[in-house]
Amino acid sequence: MISIIRNKKEFEDFYFYSKDQIKEDYPSQYPCICKQVDQGGGLGGEWIEHVIVYAPYDNDTKSYLNGVQKGWET
Repeated sequence: MISIIRNKKEFEDFYFYSKDQIKEDYPSQYPCICKQVDQGGGLGGEWIEHVIVYAPYDNDTKSYLNGVQKGWET
């Protein structure tokens, strides 16, 4: 799952696990793009990894994040 996150509430809704498990893992800037990656550990050892990508400050944020999202979808 891939999503552009614009605030803390959207990240909490996107986060796979309980909000209580987020702790200090919130994104440091918004908007950002987040991806959930299913990591298969076998024998019930599977988990979800959350990848967060931030746009460079000298770029058009919306275009950059849309480009990353399209690249991940292909």
